[in-house]
Amino acid sequence: MAESILQGLGDALAMATATAFKIAPVVDRALGGSGTGMVKLTCSINVSSAAYLQSPTIFNLIGALINQPGQMDRNATAVLYAETVYKNNDKEQAQYLLNHMGFEVYDTKEPKGQMGVGATSAVILFQKYSRLQVTGSIDGVTLQKLKESTLNGVNRIRIIGSFKDASGKYNLEPADKPNGNNYENGYYTGDLARIPNTKSGDTYGDGKLQSGIAVAWALAVQGAIDFNKTVEGKKAPLDIDSFGLSGSDAGYRDYHKQVEAWAYWKVYKGDKPAPPDFSDNSAANKWIEAHQAIITDSSWDCIPDKWTSPGEALYGTRGTSNHGSNEAVDLYIKPGSNELTWLNSHADEYGFTKHPTERWHWNYLK
Repeated sequence: MAESILQGLGDALAMATATAFKIAPVVDRALGGSGTGMVKLTCSINVSSAAYLQSPTIFNLIGALINQPGQMDRNATAVLYAETVYKNNDKEQAQYLLNHMGFEVYDTKEPKGQMGVGATSAVILFQKYSRLQVTGSIDGVTLQKLKESTLNGVNRIRIIGSFKDASGKYNLEPADKPNGNNYENGYYTGDLARIPNTKSGDTYGDGKLQSGIAVAWALAVQGAIDFNKTVEGKKAPLDIDSFGLSGSDAGYRDYHKQVEAWAYWKVYKGDKPAPPDFSDNSAANKWIEAHQAIITDSSWDCIPDKWTSPGEALYGTRGTSNHGSNEAVDLYIKPGSNELTWLNSHADEYGFTKHPTERWHWNYLK
């Protein structure tokens, strides 16, 4: 069976145009070769790795070659290339397929395998479009769906267009505010998507946004990418990395993190921030006064987790910042930057409005 299929592939390649021969090294690698292109006009093909033909992608490619000599199935070829060249790295496979769909996922700060702002925004939109859990990360289910969608001709235009209504406006989900069904002991229990933290430069950390606001963020990133393709954008290009989170806690913050932020501003900064909803305000204030020495400028990770647990001095229901209610995101936006100018003009298209005094803080009002 395998030998006959290979012979058919060889016959097709013999009749094909130069276009078909461009993929010969890919077929070669898939069959266990070195990638130097052993598929020749004589169609002498090494069948030592014919077992690889069990791959549906190989069969799709072979079918395209046999049935339409010279007319390569571009989408099947893309999946085959991703599976073959990046077979040991799911993230690189995903990036290649997203790029094939029309998303811009590579730049100097986003090397292959690094899921930065561009790649993560594409993953989020793809997951939402495909009705998968929106995580912002590549898993086996997402990668398999990417391959299937690539074979079916799904592309960036179709994906982004699916979020628009008849008038061209984006259909955005309302914020999933904490309630009895999605909040327990100060922690949101719904879906949270991974969002890159770009404050540290080329090293991406993990922040989180609730899936609804994550989709809105991803659409805004894609809008910024589209702006860079315009005449105006080429004159004043946007640094897409600036749309990443300004820190690992710049998206959703659970109750414990809200308490640490409050303690930091109260003790270290000497401000008077609104306190979280402590179960016992007196006990909370006494604890803070007794432990001021541990509140430092180095990190918000200064209060042991146990102290915000039920029955402890700092236990409560929720903080007062809208970071805890899935209604805010802090971006790495610099003063006077092109990115700030663009956001001031376009953020509302994606459901965001700027905080009156903090340029980095954007409220999600849907």
